[in-house]
Amino acid sequence: MESQIIQDSEFGEIVLHPRRSARNFIFRIKDGRLVVTVPFFATEKDILQSVDSSREKLRKIFKKAMAEDLTFKVGDVIATRNFLIVVRGSNRKKMAVLSGDGCLFVECPEDIDMDSKAVQSFILSAIKRYIKRSGESYLPSRLQELAEKVGVRYSGVSITYGRNRLGKCDSRGHISLSYYLMLLPDRLIDYIIFHELAHLTEMNHGARFHRLCDRYCEGNEFVLRRELRKFRFPIP
Repeated sequence: MESQIIQDSEFGEIVLHPRRSARNFIFRIKDGRLVVTVPFFATEKDILQSVDSSREKLRKIFKKAMAEDLTFKVGDVIATRNFLIVVRGSNRKKMAVLSGDGCLFVECPEDIDMDSKAVQSFILSAIKRYIKRSGESYLPSRLQELAEKVGVRYSGVSITYGRNRLGKCDSRGHISLSYYLMLLPDRLIDYIIFHELAHLTEMNHGARFHRLCDRYCEGNEFVLRRELRKFRFPIP
């Protein structure tokens, strides 16, 4: 059994690393994804059952990993599709959020403790709020454009939260897209959308699905998928 990736409705892509010496399932978070070291002869059914029985534990692992990612500091600049996020010092007495000139400015008093959980939470909440608003404006229209381009129809669209599950297409043809897509370059945004549009025809990840998705991506599905796996989101 070689390394592979399976999909989970809650955790998104799960990377499996088989190891002959492993006797138990070992879970860890790497670059925002769940990575599982599995016994060499474990079946996919065994793996899924282990994930299901460990969900509460895994949620805590994800929560801890995300908390450890809260490392915003004065001088940080984060690019989104539509604007730049700039964390900067100011002579204000309180934290503030300003927008203008294609930027979102998060202003931090000079004497504030940047390591404070409250400060980090304020910055993250402000960033997510603006990214969500941007995603709600852009993603539905882009989905419609690409659906018309490849000649398929979907029943509805919703904008969701989560960097582990960037997109989903259910059996009713309803497509969900995470506003975390707004942190990706345009080509990867389109790749995620094409991936979900391909699920309107092929609900699994079999050979016919990948041929269709590759056609939608003009022959670049594998390259784009590999690029997405290496992408590191700048916020948890």
